[in-house]
Amino acid sequence: MTEDNIIENFWAQLMELQRSQPRLGLGTLVNENSRYTNFTDRCKNCYLLTNAWNNEDCMHGRSISFSKDCVDCEKVTKSTLCYECIDCINCYNCNSLQECEDCTDCTLGYDLKGCKNCYGCVGLRHKENCIFNKPVPPNESISRQQAIEIFEELKTKTPRLYANNQNVENVTGDLLRNSKNLQNCFIMEGCQDCSHCLECVEVTDTLDTEFCEYGGFNYECLSAWKLRSSNYCSFCWESSDLEYCEHVFRSNHCFGCVFLNHKEYHILNQPCSREEYFRLKNRILDKLKADGAYGKKFLPSIYPYEDTIANDVWSK
Repeated sequence: MTEDNIIENFWAQLMELQRSQPRLGLGTLVNENSRYTNFTDRCKNCYLLTNAWNNEDCMHGRSISFSKDCVDCEKVTKSTLCYECIDCINCYNCNSLQECEDCTDCTLGYDLKGCKNCYGCVGLRHKENCIFNKPVPPNESISRQQAIEIFEELKTKTPRLYANNQNVENVTGDLLRNSKNLQNCFIMEGCQDCSHCLECVEVTDTLDTEFCEYGGFNYECLSAWKLRSSNYCSFCWESSDLEYCEHVFRSNHCFGCVFLNHKEYHILNQPCSREEYFRLKNRILDKLKADGAYGKKFLPSIYPYEDTIANDVWSK
């Protein structure tokens, strides 16, 4: 393949490479008896978890960490014996909670902190034995449907903070912790100087990125772990200085590559010398910029709209 052909037909060759290269079936690291999980690490006896780590005996969950015996939960941390909980931290034996912390034996609650044995409560702090934000009356009986209706009405009447953020400075967004200088970010922890990002941990100087941990100086990346100084990449781990790469691991200075491991100075999966790499890469970038295509990750020619899940998400 000539150099001019690479420059003139970069997108077509990248698409051909994407279709010919293998992909990881599951992104798992050190697990035990947790075969049916994806993007998991240090999980034991877990089933159908996604984006989870340091868990035991959990199933049907997403973004679960340091938890045990949790089922049907999402974004739950340091919790045990929880069912259908969302955005909860350090909870024990709780059901149907959302945005709660340090709670025990609570059911059907929202925005509770340090509560115990509460049912259908909203916005309480360090309370015990309450039903619908009031002390438990003797011999009271109520149906499940009535309880749900009262709880939903209580949620609309109880004042709440505009965002559930903790220890943050100069931020906009929600579910942010120990971070500063974030704009329009959500579910972030230990991050700094980021914009338009989602579900990142200890990331700095990053823009338009989702599901990234322990990296920085990235733009439009998806599912990145220990990735730095990279643009338009998906599922790339422990690498740096990548552009338009997918499933590249422990590699540096790669452009338009798919499924590489322990590589350096590659273009379209072909090795180059250091000098040749930067010269050819700059020529490709000049052509992409001249065509107005540089900076667009999801080109319709490579990622057709009909192949996405848009119809499922925005179906009428």
